[in-house]
Amino acid sequence: MKSLYQMLRRERRQGARLLTAVALLSLLGMASTVEARITRIQITNTESPTFAGASFGSVGQFEKLTGTAYGEVDPHHPSNAIIQDIDLAPRNAHGMVEYSTDLYILKPIDMAKGNRMLFYHVVNRGNGGIPFNIGVLGGNNPTTAGDGFIQNMGYTLIKSGWQPDVLPGNSRMTMQVPIAQNRDGSAITGTVRAEFIVATATTTLNLSSGTFTGLTHASYPTVSTDNKVALADGFLPTLTVRSHEKDPRVPMSNNAWAFGSCPDGVTLTPSATQICMFGPGFQPGKIYELLYRGKDPIVIGLGYAGMRDLIAFFKHERHDDAGTANPLWVADERGRKSDRDDDRRDDHGTLAVFSGASQSGRNMRTFIHLGFNQDERGRIVFDGAFPLIGGGRAAFNIRFGQPGRAWGHVADHVYPAYQFPFTYGELHDPISGQKGGILRRCLKTDTCPKIFHFATSLEIWEGRQSLGLTDPLGIRDVHDPDFVRTYLQTSTQHGPAAFPPGFTASLGRCQQQLNPNSYLETQRALWVALTDWLKRGMEPPPSHAPRLRDGTLVPPARVNFPHIPANDYGGVSRPAVKFLAL
Repeated sequence: MKSLYQMLRRERRQGARLLTAVALLSLLGMASTVEARITRIQITNTESPTFAGASFGSVGQFEKLTGTAYGEVDPHHPSNAIIQDIDLAPRNAHGMVEYSTDLYILKPIDMAKGNRMLFYHVVNRGNGGIPFNIGVLGGNNPTTAGDGFIQNMGYTLIKSGWQPDVLPGNSRMTMQVPIAQNRDGSAITGTVRAEFIVATATTTLNLSSGTFTGLTHASYPTVSTDNKVALADGFLPTLTVRSHEKDPRVPMSNNAWAFGSCPDGVTLTPSATQICMFGPGFQPGKIYELLYRGKDPIVIGLGYAGMRDLIAFFKHERHDDAGTANPLWVADERGRKSDRDDDRRDDHGTLAVFSGASQSGRNMRTFIHLGFNQDERGRIVFDGAFPLIGGGRAAFNIRFGQPGRAWGHVADHVYPAYQFPFTYGELHDPISGQKGGILRRCLKTDTCPKIFHFATSLEIWEGRQSLGLTDPLGIRDVHDPDFVRTYLQTSTQHGPAAFPPGFTASLGRCQQQLNPNSYLETQRALWVALTDWLKRGMEPPPSHAPRLRDGTLVPPARVNFPHIPANDYGGVSRPAVKFLAL
């Protein structure tokens, strides 16, 4: 018997195809002028072969292409209307909003020997090497492929900048988008919140400095560097301090700090994007919170449009507007595809899958939730999705968004990341009164990817992952649609420690030894399963997640955690485990 989701998808697909056909007829003859698209691909460096000429199985040698992709979107198109401030972005002579992004490609030299699948790696704050491979060297610009796991499977790996506030450096992937302005050309302003937690005493920080950001992210400038004079509407910036996340905020005198740089804690150089703490500076173990009037928000949501349009280009277009060939173009079994392939699903051609971890995984879920997995011609973008260790969503498509901020029991605790909806399937939230699901938009257009959702125990304890497994009140289990699988890796942490663990390293900010239990091998096995599901229709393993019904998902107070006495095993002193049931 077919599931309810299958029936709903069939009905929605039939309706969506009718609407798409009508839309295409109405746009006939105008597609080339109104579509969001990649207008130019500029490859500035080709390393062929790469990885010192290493060959990978039957696929052979690979080459590395780096450069820039230039794109534009139609601010009036319904697919782009959801982008925050798109209507306030500067436009070119054609009425389009432009952007550009760094581009990085690892591809088989002979694309016909690949597996006809594009793997878009959603980089984390601009960073990312070669996912799933073991033994990779070279960081963001790998010099070796390690064991070549992805290459041996025949994948083409693509990275691009999608987070526009990431700053260049260390081969990070960056993106350039316009600043939104009021219709009269004046600067847009608004309240910006900044949180600072330092490991060592510091006198000067960027306004963007946070546990996961700092020098690698651009700051929204303050409208005034004078923190002692109120603005015309009476607004005065404030700085507070507290020791614990739930402690009352204690106001600090505006004489104790200023907008600017003061390396010696005394001499101030005013700056619209920095904060100075006079005297001994910001102190470790404290949470500082700044509220200030910022200006010049970037149209940050263009990051999702850039991901969408880049993959649509590589899947469907033979060349850019200037005639530069699509470097990933491969003829399918039926011969070459046309320049304007009308198939919404190119089942016999190139498939695309994307994966990212932590912040990137949360952004993947938000990308799908906001409807970006459908391009402007109604075609599916990513056929498969593998979000890793990212249980919530992302503070991305909002004015003055700071997507490099994360979540935690302490750090960045109150930044947006866990708004309804929490689940892939549709639910009613009795608290907010909302009804929805992450897949609501793509179900209506039949553009949902097959999804493997992967999490660890950390996401349950600190990442609010249980919200994706139950109704909002935690009373009953919920189940994913039939094209979604959830895999929770018990007894693992967000990022495994090195193995073997060793017993001489500092425990850092933790009271106990970090957990070296690896989940990489499971991820690799599931990646093969997802590939087989997409390419061959092979049914993947069933979901593996805790459930209320069998007592594997319970409130923290019902967890029976063992007592572990204080010890110095391996010569490292550790206190007794104190289970707080938080």
